Amino acid sequence: MVADLGTYVEDAAARGLLVVQPRMGMPDPDTMAAGIAAVAGLSHPTVATITVDSYTRVGDHHAAARALASGADLNGFPIAAHGPSRTAQVAAAAGPDVPVQVRHGSASPAAILSTMTAAGLTATEGGPVSYCLPYGRTPLAESVDSWSEATRRLAEQSARRGRTAHLETFGGCMLGQLCPPSLLIAISALEALFFAQHGIRSVSLSYAQQCHPVQDIEALAALGQLAGELLPADVDRHLPGSPCSAEPIA
Repeated sequence: MVADLGTYVEDAAARGLLVVQPRMGMPDPDTMAAGIAAVAGLSHPTVATITVDSYTRVGDHHAAARALASGADLNGFPIAAHGPSRTAQVAAAAGPDVPVQVRHGSASPAAILSTMTAAGLTATEGGPVSYCLPYGRTPLAESVDSWSEATRRLAEQSARRGRTAHLETFGGCMLGQLCPPSLLIAISALEALFFAQHGIRSVSLSYAQQCHPVQDIEALAALGQLAGELLPADVDRHLPGSPCSAEPIA
């Protein structure tokens, strides 16, 4: 069983430590596990990452399986094609003390989230807007419906296993510097509220680094204020790089 991401970040923040999350996603399970083990073995507090491939992102799991069977290279870990057992073996390389987060970019994440929860993983990210508009042609209304069901199931399935699901909104990163800070803040706050409304009790609110550090500090302050005003009190939350919880997940 891997560590709980929200608790891990909270504990690190209490010690004044920065949590670092290297991004990676490799199709071969042994290579993916070796990468996770390397991250977990660093001397700094870390979060390990499983990033999925482009076929899995758009729901073409048959194409991902064919690529694996043929030995073709993929640009990430095809989590649904590998299945829960293999994914659990890969994630176990982090050991019991380091969280593993699944990053995917899918507007229709049901298969990804169900596979990861069956593998014992509870931390992922995205959102119905931030993982729809930048990444594909899925209609926004369809993405909202898909994320509603998938988020609810993630919360319920994690709870049945005695775990707390954690979702990071990608809203603060959507299109990055092509968006004004006010729009990124609004999407991040609203997606976090969306997660809470569908049963998630541990969230992180992302914000992408822009071109002006003072503006970034002000944006994080605004995002933190909105989170405090909008999110229910029983929802654990943290911001990337905020004074109270420094976690550069976004």
